[in-house]
Amino acid sequence: MKNTRQKCKDKCDKYIQKIILKDKLEKELMDIFTTLQTDIQNEAIPTCSAFPEFGAIGGTVVYAAAVKAAIDVGMKAAIEGLKGVTGLSALLKEKITYLVTPTNFKCPDALITVVQNVKNTKCVGTATNSQILCILPEDQWVTRIYPKTVEAAREASEAYISTLSNSTTITTFLTHPIVISAIVVISIALILLIIYLILCYRRKKKMKKKLQYTKLLK
Repeated sequence: MKNTRQKCKDKCDKYIQKIILKDKLEKELMDIFTTLQTDIQNEAIPTCSAFPEFGAIGGTVVYAAAVKAAIDVGMKAAIEGLKGVTGLSALLKEKITYLVTPTNFKCPDALITVVQNVKNTKCVGTATNSQILCILPEDQWVTRIYPKTVEAAREASEAYISTLSNSTTITTFLTHPIVISAIVVISIALILLIIYLILCYRRKKKMKKKLQYTKLLK
């Protein structure tokens, strides 16, 4: 009876030692994953331009890049349109590009004001008497200059809207490098969280078994 009890005790001791060893290994793994998780929360993994959550990306970095690209396309369209304004390109040459800005490229009234300012500031002195824009009568401005300027703003607006629409589709959004990086970081964080929860559950289960065997030995 005594030998049987001793054998049972030895067997239980070995089993408890195995449980303790497994617990120790799991605890070390949990410490590692906890450290990694903390590093991610502390932005130890390089990320782009402060995006705390996936939803903020679409509203800030990615959308801002799409808007900038659309503005560039719209400005180019406005410049091309203004080149069709009678006498404007001949008077300003390459400096015509300075007339268009990110704030006025798709606004008809703003572009008309800019063209009028060109006449008021550049059509000075006898040297400009040969420039069509400078000698054009006022009634010709109404029929030739203003319509072309308005058309330039309209084309710029259409180019801007079209480019922005194409740049903010779901497919384009999901294939953007910043979004892909965010998905990778979030996926890693979720995987680490799942592993951490599994280890916590297993550790709790093992501890419960260990307590049961300890009570049995006593």
